[in-house]
Amino acid sequence: MRTRRALATALATLVAIALTIPAVLAGVSEAEDTFASASYSGGTGWTGSWVEVGDGSGSSSSGVIQAVSDDCVASSCIGFAALLTLGDYGIWRSTNISGAESATLTFMYQRSGVGVLQVWHRSGPSDGWTQRTLNGGTSGFTPAEIDISSDVGSATEIRFNMSLLSLASSAHIDNVVITPFYPTTTSSTTTS
Repeated sequence: MRTRRALATALATLVAIALTIPAVLAGVSEAEDTFASASYSGGTGWTGSWVEVGDGSGSSSSGVIQAVSDDCVASSCIGFAALLTLGDYGIWRSTNISGAESATLTFMYQRSGVGVLQVWHRSGPSDGWTQRTLNGGTSGFTPAEIDISSDVGSATEIRFNMSLLSLASSAHIDNVVITPFYPTTTSSTTTS
């Protein structure tokens, strides 16, 4: 009888310990794209492909916005080039990070010429964008880390936007990662 009770108590203790292990590990990269595929549909953790805004080509191999293989951190990246058309251009993508307490967006970027490069983020298509201007990146690729915790949701969107103000303007984006941080779960049990 005592052996059964001791075993039951030991088992209850082990179960209680196991339940205190986080259900989801904090800091797991939920969505990433290194553009290695040189397309708008590469990477992991996204709910769709990259979508161009203002370009009109819709293709990763033509137009103002393209997946390019020059001036990148690795094999390919997203490039904005003025070519013969000035104006505002963007590219966006969404992911589901609902349930996260917070999230960060990290990426590498570089820019040249007269233009304004921004990163925008929002929690879904019906919400307004939070816009941040990127001032660095004129001497090579610069790392960026942006807190997007205010826009955690089931359809979190990020957008890179470039206002090309001269024909010599360009920008490159590479190694995009959205890292959500989920709450840890704990449980307690009582034994009698």
